[in-house]
Amino acid sequence: MDDAASLHPLCNSREIARLISKLLPTRRGPRVSDAGEPGSRQNVQSMTASSAKHARPPKWQIECALVLVATLALGIVATVASAGAAPAHHPNCDPQGARVLAQNREVRIYRRKAKHPADGIYACLRRTGRTVTIARPGQRALREFAVEHITLAGAMVAYTSSTHGVDTGSTSIEVLDVADGHVVLTVPQAAGFVDACVIQFRRITDLLVTARGSIAWISEKGTRCKTTTLQLYSAQVSTAPVLLDEGPTIASESLRLHDGAVSWEDSGRVASAQLP
Repeated sequence: MDDAASLHPLCNSREIARLISKLLPTRRGPRVSDAGEPGSRQNVQSMTASSAKHARPPKWQIECALVLVATLALGIVATVASAGAAPAHHPNCDPQGARVLAQNREVRIYRRKAKHPADGIYACLRRTGRTVTIARPGQRALREFAVEHITLAGAMVAYTSSTHGVDTGSTSIEVLDVADGHVVLTVPQAAGFVDACVIQFRRITDLLVTARGSIAWISEKGTRCKTTTLQLYSAQVSTAPVLLDEGPTIASESLRLHDGAVSWEDSGRVASAQLP
């Protein structure tokens, strides 16, 4: 508005509103006839030319209107860009040289470089910079692929952590509330293998978490390193895991979350269950 007003002293919102109303389409005039009567083509053309001559706004009004429209357009663009932009995060959540493993609007999961003195995997609350260690420097869990299936919902982060020896291994699931820094749910030995998967094995293929800390996961199960069936489990804070589905036709990476319900595919069909 200030830019528009600087063009001419009479340039103001009332004048622009009047100009815009004059430029809006008007109702169609009388029917054009072939005769020289009041509705004839000749009279209509004469009236149109006369009206256009007197209705044409001066140059300063046109410039004023263009500046006003441009100002409004820039305001709309700025509002949309601001609404869609990711929120600013605390510097603690973006240390130099770190690699981002997962993130949402509230939490960022990153890992320091392998040779960094503080090499580890960390969860950082973006609005405050609170940082919680997932895997400390020197931990066995820092081996490649040992921390997997990192998934986020609000300030909750769920992940699998595996340790193994020569021919046996174990995988647990943990749910961390980054907002207060506490682990709210642990499922020990959710998967693993015995005798290098020859005797038996269970491998997690999919994992999701809710903003309340509830989880669901799919795991393959078998012997002699061959999958014989798949199992779908859910677990809530302070409750034991519950088997929701089992069978060889479960799609191993089909978990979805919508309105407090978890869904998955089995035999090409979508099944669902509540996951508070």
